[in-house]
Order: sequence, then C-alpha cells, then structure tokens
Amino acid sequence: WLPLPAAQHIPLSDEALRPAGASLGPGVLVLLPESSCGLAETARAVRYLASQSAGQCGPCSNGLPALAEAMEWIAYGRAGAADGLSWAQQLLRLVSGRGACHLPDGTASMAASALRVFGADLHRHLTRGPCQRVSRAGVLPVPRPPAGAS
Repeated sequence: WLPLPAAQHIPLSDEALRPAGASLGPGVLVLLPESSCGLAETARAVRYLASQSAGQCGPCSNGLPALAEAMEWIAYGRAGAADGLSWAQQLLRLVSGRGACHLPDGTASMAASALRVFGADLHRHLTRGPCQRVSRAGVLPVPRPPAGAS
C-alpha cells in the first residue's frame, strides 16, 4: 500500500517503487476509495492469501493463518485489537524471509505496509473500535476462501 500523495509521482516499476518501500508484487494496482477501510481490505486479502498456501512450510501453514486472524482482530475490533497489533507485528518478523516460496514475504509486506500507510485508521481502530467503513463491500476482488480453509 502507498498513500496517494506518494504514489502519484512514482513511475510504475519495481526500481522506482523500491525507495518508497513498495513493489509491484503480483502486479495488482487498486485505487482504494476513501469510503473503504484499508485495514479491512488488507485483512480480507491476507485471509485469502493464507488459504492459498501449498502447506509445505511453517510460515505458510501456521504463520499466514495467524497473521490473517491478527489483522481481523485489528480491522474488525475483535476482542484484544491492541493485542492483535502486537501479535501481527511479531508474526511479520517470524514469517518474513522464512518461507519455501515468496507467498509469506509478499503477504507480510502487504500487511506491514497497511499498518504503516493506514496508521491514522489503525490508531482509531485501536482506541475507538472499528470504523463504519469495515461493513462496506470490499473493493479488492478477493474470493471468499473455501469452507474449512485457513
């Protein structure tokens, strides 16, 4: 995630995005409207990515589902949202650079950027509970994980 003021003047290439702490990743570009909650969008995306694991390493099998849960605590105001933030930060350190593939790295990078870019929203979620925008339909075309998936 990049805030619009930073993103609007950066050429769309990994080399140009790198100094801003971003990359093209899978090549997805989405303009998130102000009516959407970036934390909820990220929680939905992390949950979906956790369900796409091949299950061949601990960071994917255990770390990504736990990260999805932590992001949901933060976004949706589940009990212990502040604990969810601490848990998410710990998980980001644990899964980054440790997977058999780059799924944990990309997922962790997106989650970390959400916590940074949506910092004002994060503060409001932690101090006042979830914003009204979490109940709106998602913008990212994230399929719902199959029943029983992480």
